[in-house]
Amino acid sequence: MTVARIRRIWSQRLRSLLWKDQADTELGQELLLHFDQLVAENLAGGMTSEQARHAARRTLGNIGLIEEQCRDQRRVNWLHDLEQDLAYGVRMMRGSPGFTAVVCLSLALGIGAHTAILGVAHTLLSGDLPYRDSSRIVMLRTYSFGEPQQLNSASMPDFFAFQEQTDVFETIGCSLADQKNLGAGEDGNPPERIFGQAFSPGVFESLGVEPLLGRLFREEDYSGGPRSQVVILSYRLWQRRFGGDRTLVGRDIPLNGSPTEVIGVMRPDFRFAEERVDYWIPRVIRRTSLQAGVRYEIVVGRLKSGATIENAQAELNNVAARLARDLPDTHDGWGVRVQGIREAMFGWTKEPILTLEAATILMLAIACANIAGLLLARGSSRKQEIAMRATLGAGRGRIVRQALAESLLLSLTGGLLGIAVAWVSLRVVSTITPPPNAPRLAHVSLDLPMLLLAAFSSVLAGLIFGMGPALAIFRQDLTGSAQRMRCARLGTLNQASRATGTPSGYRFRGILVSAQIAFAFVLLSGSALLIKSFSRLAGRDLNFQPHGLTTFEFRLPFQQFWHVVGSYQDFPLLSIDPPPSLKLERILRRLRSLPGVGSVAGISNPPVNSLIVPTLDVAFDDQPMSTQTAYFLITPGFFATMKTPVIRGREFDAGDTAGAPWVAIVNETAARRFWPGEDPLGKRIALDSGPVDRRREVIGVVPDIPARTRDLSPSPVVYVSYLQQPAQYRLPWANLLGQMTFVLRSSQNPTRLIREAQKAVAEIDPDIPLSNIAPMERYTEARLGDLFYYSLTLGGFALVATLLAAMGTYGILAYSVARRRHEIAIRTALGARPLEIVACIGLRTMLLIGIGLVAGLAAAAALTRYLASQLWNVASTDPPAFTAAALLLVLVAGLATVGPIRRSLRVDPAGALRME
Repeated sequence: MTVARIRRIWSQRLRSLLWKDQADTELGQELLLHFDQLVAENLAGGMTSEQARHAARRTLGNIGLIEEQCRDQRRVNWLHDLEQDLAYGVRMMRGSPGFTAVVCLSLALGIGAHTAILGVAHTLLSGDLPYRDSSRIVMLRTYSFGEPQQLNSASMPDFFAFQEQTDVFETIGCSLADQKNLGAGEDGNPPERIFGQAFSPGVFESLGVEPLLGRLFREEDYSGGPRSQVVILSYRLWQRRFGGDRTLVGRDIPLNGSPTEVIGVMRPDFRFAEERVDYWIPRVIRRTSLQAGVRYEIVVGRLKSGATIENAQAELNNVAARLARDLPDTHDGWGVRVQGIREAMFGWTKEPILTLEAATILMLAIACANIAGLLLARGSSRKQEIAMRATLGAGRGRIVRQALAESLLLSLTGGLLGIAVAWVSLRVVSTITPPPNAPRLAHVSLDLPMLLLAAFSSVLAGLIFGMGPALAIFRQDLTGSAQRMRCARLGTLNQASRATGTPSGYRFRGILVSAQIAFAFVLLSGSALLIKSFSRLAGRDLNFQPHGLTTFEFRLPFQQFWHVVGSYQDFPLLSIDPPPSLKLERILRRLRSLPGVGSVAGISNPPVNSLIVPTLDVAFDDQPMSTQTAYFLITPGFFATMKTPVIRGREFDAGDTAGAPWVAIVNETAARRFWPGEDPLGKRIALDSGPVDRRREVIGVVPDIPARTRDLSPSPVVYVSYLQQPAQYRLPWANLLGQMTFVLRSSQNPTRLIREAQKAVAEIDPDIPLSNIAPMERYTEARLGDLFYYSLTLGGFALVATLLAAMGTYGILAYSVARRRHEIAIRTALGARPLEIVACIGLRTMLLIGIGLVAGLAAAAALTRYLASQLWNVASTDPPAFTAAALLLVLVAGLATVGPIRRSLRVDPAGALRME
């Protein structure tokens, strides 16, 4: 076949597809021309006009059949048939608006949520990262053998060992979170607190990034001298604070009161570990800064060409073993895990995304099963229509194709609505709060691949729920149906009423109902576990009253109050002069004078909202330093301001100054753990903060106040007065002396109070901004927001699944009542009591619900264990949660049976028998 012929054939097919009416007209005219020619030939042969026409018809044959055969040769009739099927499907949808709405909304929820979750997973697993050759970038994290799934950052001894005792890294570096005060600008912008990162040599090189403007750090920038005061700004800060001024590079900006040269601006898509980063500064690392037990270093490395993550893991296992041998106090029982940069940044999303994806699949499966059941029941009611089609010559394939076209039309409509659901679902997913050192998912958007995925899911769902009913039609006895139609027209109604439904189809609908119940139970039990976990977390006693509290943070630049004078136990030893408490005390006095303020206090790290909890070695009585304990510096009146009761003893007062005996307060957990069965009051402790720290007497015991919202297991805490601090302090916690989270209790509007507080602090030090200004309730509730939305989303899926399962139960029972109407009439006529009728109709449905519950219980027991890491103080097979899910499901399914059962009791025996 030549190319010209192929082109001609396809052009004719395209013409037949786009201009069908014109092609049919031309075909009719051509056949009419042949007919007229035959007539003319017959007339020339001596026939009469009538004989000539009859002979031409005999010669030409059935013109309608010839036209159909010619149209079949175009090979595009199936598209015209599909168009007719879709048009008929639209009429069927418009004729059953309730059925259409239920089906489309069910599919929209399932397809939309499924599309959003898979789209997020695709973006995280294969989306572009803003790093060069990202497959070679790894992050190194440590973990305790007792909690191998809980990954931590590294310590400085870890970093030096990784750097010096391995041969698989081309470059390696570490970073640490940082905060600085950005001074007031020349354009009148007020000072503000900004957040950044300190990068050691090797971090930018490992990530393989380049700035948008300027340059990265050079070797001389890490010298630590006055000329090394340089900074690289984030694109966001450059635009927000400096209006995108390209001449800013090379100029100085005030950071912590010192002029700092801007040497570059990073690209807008660059981020590493932390989400909220405004700047990067060079980090000077010295051997004297070793902090063996403090794991806050984010270590990143670039593998050498040809090296693999497995090679790196093998080497680092040996490094971890050597560290455990050389530093047993801090490294025994600890290992190292090597993760690719993608896994390190987004690995935390696996469990919640997999959970939500499993929920969407289950919900979509329930929707498909429910719709399949509805279509089966609907197909039974359309037997006469199908028989009529068969009588008129439609084959089984043509009828099945019509049924599949209707199913696909429903699924595509549901998928179109699902796009809106996907958009909302993406907003919900983006609210999930990441763990420390991980970015949010805010960059995920509804793009073309997601739209294609929604279309594919729609077609697949349509085929899944449409195939069963279509095959049921294919197996249906169309000849028998046509015979029953003829019998019905002739009046033999008894013969026509036989075999109103096949037992196999009824069994299949029963299987669908049991499957829906099982899937719904899995979703209900999982959501019940998460909701119970959330309620325990949100309803626990914080041991203070957040309502009426307003907080903000104030930090003095460390250059203003300490400098290095030596070392202490391998830590830099700092001289504290002048004491930061002098300025903090002035701020306290000024804040207490504000109108409407009931009380004011301060704490070194914010309660409930602490990212880092400081710890020190503590010695009890005359024992050596051995136990690391969280500790906070607080002002007198802190517990009174927080409305935290003092269980025993007293809290700090104005007399607890540096010249008075040094004292401490412990929480209940510390009292139970350190002095079990004893009275902690009067006991003496010592903090290993430096060589001149004094022993302190325990004067009070207070309830456990969580340092983080999700700290359900209370830890020992020691509180000391910010006025009773040594003149020399060791790193890393010397900064605590210059930072304070103030808490103000007032009944007035927080917005007005914050403005007054900002003015009051500016009177004392106008160059230091306040940060993290918010009502305390925002911190106590915001950290629970992601868990709330997560639980609410899964609960919504479970609720929809339960309603769909109830609809399936209602559908099969209603169909059973309609199918057995004649039997019910006979039973009633023979004297059956209502209870017997209910048992006759409802027992099978109850059996189906019971089978579904048993199957769902087994599946839930196997699947909910994957939720264990997402639960707080709730077992993954919590019996009350499972019981509540089962009761709710039985209740809803039971309510769905009320209508059909009442209908069965209202059957009129005489009327039903007359119909037969």
